[in-house]
Amino acid sequence: MFVLVSAVIFPMTACGTADFFVDQGHQDAVNGVMFAIVPPHLYIKKAFKLRGENLSPAQLQTIRDAMTEIAAMTNRVLNWQSSVNANVSDANQPRSVYRIQLLHAPTQLYVKTLKNWRVSETTIQFTTDYFYSKDQQQTVNFRDNYVFIKTASGWTFSNHASESPDGILNCAKTTDRWMRCELPER
Repeated sequence: MFVLVSAVIFPMTACGTADFFVDQGHQDAVNGVMFAIVPPHLYIKKAFKLRGENLSPAQLQTIRDAMTEIAAMTNRVLNWQSSVNANVSDANQPRSVYRIQLLHAPTQLYVKTLKNWRVSETTIQFTTDYFYSKDQQQTVNFRDNYVFIKTASGWTFSNHASESPDGILNCAKTTDRWMRCELPER
């Protein structure tokens, strides 16, 4: 009798109905502006640092409108195959972090955060912090900068804010045990 009851009850429990957790995204409000943090590129959209950036609701709305295109461009940078095969002279493509850092497969590049936003009605400038571990060594943190412009067809990558990437970051734990990464003093 116990086996029969268990066979009927088990499939009705939460653990009996799902084998794994699937993140479908969520809604997030920042200064009254709602963001739909949903696929595709969910992990990149979650890396957008918008709190504490001193952005107005209008600027947040502009970022929200461009979020899908920014996440898609960032995903292309993270993709080793498309990043390495991109034409270096193509001004409409972002720089390849894999080429700059001399990374080879199977090294995986990850996005840590998109931040340092400068936003107008027609341009969005920001930096992206990436990280990777080369040959099981210490984690390397790297920052590059990007500019998106608003065109008749929507938001699109335009260029980089400077001729060269910001570069390798120095990282240290804060007193409250968070890892803080900044550019070295020059």
